[in-house]
Amino acid sequence: MKNINKDKIIIGILVIVFAIYGFISSKNNSKLDFREIKNNNLTSTDVSLKTENIFVHVDGEVNNPGLYEFNNDNRVNDAISKAGGVTNKADLKNINLAQKLEDEMKIFIPTKNSNENQGENNSKEESDSLLININSASKEELMLLPGIGETRANAILKYREENNFKKIEDLMNISGIGEKTFEGLKDLISVY
Repeated sequence: MKNINKDKIIIGILVIVFAIYGFISSKNNSKLDFREIKNNNLTSTDVSLKTENIFVHVDGEVNNPGLYEFNNDNRVNDAISKAGGVTNKADLKNINLAQKLEDEMKIFIPTKNSNENQGENNSKEESDSLLININSASKEELMLLPGIGETRANAILKYREENNFKKIEDLMNISGIGEKTFEGLKDLISVY
């Protein structure tokens, strides 16, 4: 009788273990199926995006500027071609012809030399703005220059009251500022 009860208990435990294992197993399989279904949906979404039509505005030095329709796998080179190609004045130096097109994108083809002249003007303006104007700088600003302490800054201010600096070389008219000191200052100062 004890053996029969013991066998029933063992069989009962085994049934419970197999039931738990089956439940866990089926739960994992359903998660796996869900992921597979989810991945299949993403793949079909990706495929539908590849055939989407987009609109791109092509302007500047092209023969036929305007709005053009493309597939989203086209490139900037395709847009320029569809706009009739570039004119003789076009500057393609900074245009990435391999860039993929995006919806609502604007492609502007600049004129030759317009970027170069603009860059030269900007760099000259930037460098001029970094220079210390010896005709208008304060004592403290003058003292930021190498080799110019309080005494030399005061001398510059005094000279400036009597004579305006017409060229940066006039700085050597101040006692204590010779060619050696001027060489260290000439790229850091201006008179306007």
